[in-house]
Amino acid sequence: MSVTVAEIIKIMEEIAPSSLAEEWDNVGLMVGDLTQDVERIMVSLDGDERVVDEAVRQKANLIITHHPLFFHPVKNLIINEPLGKVVRKLIKHDIALYSAHTNVDIAPGGINDYLAEILGLTEVEVLAETKE
Repeated sequence: MSVTVAEIIKIMEEIAPSSLAEEWDNVGLMVGDLTQDVERIMVSLDGDERVVDEAVRQKANLIITHHPLFFHPVKNLIINEPLGKVVRKLIKHDIALYSAHTNVDIAPGGINDYLAEILGLTEVEVLAETKE
């Protein structure tokens, strides 16, 4: 049974809707094809060149990162500079990259809740309301 990038994104949206992300954040599919089949997923904090190289070695079809590949609008993409190298390798090896950042931080059961739980915090309260 095969699953697509779009189907994985649908699951991610159920866990941490992109609508929860801060306005300044950039979450979602950074690079890739929604119809691409996914057999192996790699999860990483960042999507740097070392991570992409490891995804190539591990034959991953999708990388899910916490930090977005693009925080600001891209004005140029030079393939021998760090960001350009990453994007080129992703495309060359048919690897999609999806980012879930502040949305997964603040989602119910997300990173903030998980950290509070493992730290044994008992009086946890919301500091600022979110959009939802």
